[in-house]
Amino acid sequence: MTEETGDQTDRNRPLEVAIEEEEAWKRRLTITVASDRVAKARRRERRRLGRSVRIKGFRKGKVPERIIEERFGQVIDERTVTALIRETYGDVLREKDLQPVGEPAFGDVQYDPGRSLTFQVEIEIMPEVALPRVGGFRIRRPEIDAPEEEVDRILERLRDERAVLEPVDRSPEDGDLVSVRIRRTDEPEEEAAERRPARFELGVGQAIPAVEEAIKQLRTGEAKEFEIRFPEEFEDPELAGASRPVQIELLDVKSKRLPELDDDFASEAGEFESLAALREAIREDVRRHYEEE
Repeated sequence: MTEETGDQTDRNRPLEVAIEEEEAWKRRLTITVASDRVAKARRRERRRLGRSVRIKGFRKGKVPERIIEERFGQVIDERTVTALIRETYGDVLREKDLQPVGEPAFGDVQYDPGRSLTFQVEIEIMPEVALPRVGGFRIRRPEIDAPEEEVDRILERLRDERAVLEPVDRSPEDGDLVSVRIRRTDEPEEEAAERRPARFELGVGQAIPAVEEAIKQLRTGEAKEFEIRFPEEFEDPELAGASRPVQIELLDVKSKRLPELDDDFASEAGEFESLAALREAIREDVRRHYEEE
């Protein structure tokens, strides 16, 4: 395995990149975003959020930054991390002239507000192929168009990225973000208390179905014991297909409030003049992506 590391001596670089060659077609990128770029991105996300939230006693877009921080600091952090990962991953691909095949696998995100952001990406790249003949071919270029359902899917993803998380006083539902503490009943409470609570979205497969169904029966602050049956294909052979008593405590429930899909949304998403202009830009990106494929 070989490793190629970015310049570590210049601490003012906005990005530091280490590339590990796991196999001929596999790369692991470790990307570190400098603290000043993280701070700038966080200020940008705070301003964007401030333009859209409504708080009683303040006009829309006129909520003081101090109150935005108090009420939505965690939301700002989450949106900052999401935006920086998306931006810097693209920067690194261009800088290192990498052409990934398929979807990247992101992980090991290390973020502390006020400091740098570090994360890893695993990608597969196009292999180099030596052709004995590179000319004399005639091919017909197909007509490429962007399906509307693909444009709609990307718009919904953009809405989801800019959703405001609001605490709710009810049992969780699919789409809610929950924070839970889970422990097997044969595990000491002290050990479970030392672990960080699990935080995930319901209904997208981030937890096994039996656990999600149990969580939906709780209210915030409530803890109950459930008999959880683990799937046959569960990664731990000891638990695969088995049933175990598990205590689940629901610490927090937040519901996503998606922004309206209108001209204001288009302006915040990328300073487009209208929703129609945003749709056309997405359509052109999808068409160009299909042409490159």
